Amino acid sequence: MSNPKGWKIALERIAAEKEARTGFLDLGQLGLTEPPESLFDLEHLDRLNLGSYFFDSGGKYRNAWK
Repeated sequence: MSNPKGWKIALERIAAEKEARTGFLDLGQLGLTEPPESLFDLEHLDRLNLGSYFFDSGGKYRNAWK
């Protein structure tokens, strides 16, 4: 089961990205064991972080916590 606090944060971030449409969503380090169903509504995403590191829009490898 996913971390309840992380699950709540994930849903908030998904809702915010649905409005902002930046193309990037960070769900890393939230303790999720499965993706929220609402994630699949964000068909505009170019980048999705589910871990600790990701490539930013400039192609640079970044730590999600810095």
